[in-house]
Amino acid sequence: DGQPLGLSRAAGERAVRDTCVTRLLMPVGNFLIVPAVVWLYTAARRIRQPSLATQVAVTAAVFSVWLPTAASFYPPVGSLALDEIEPHLRSEAEARARRAGRVVSPSVEYERGV
Repeated sequence: DGQPLGLSRAAGERAVRDTCVTRLLMPVGNFLIVPAVVWLYTAARRIRQPSLATQVAVTAAVFSVWLPTAASFYPPVGSLALDEIEPHLRSEAEARARRAGRVVSPSVEYERGV
């Protein structure tokens, strides 16, 4: 129903893990993709060192595409199976569903708080 159940250690651990993975993926563009593209450029043009303008342009282009891509690997709202959360929160979700006359949802959502 969109109302908070409480604080969940399991959801917190999942949110921290997802955020860490996202933060690890963000620099991949600058540390792996940019050097590969610059290397391919220098090999194709048979030049020894590309100009600073070329390097900055490649870095800006890769960064402008890679940053949103890396951030989108894990959306700000995640989902966790009901049986993965703490028992007191699971029973609260089941009680709320019974009071509302609905079927218990198989999962709950959590916010990563990014």
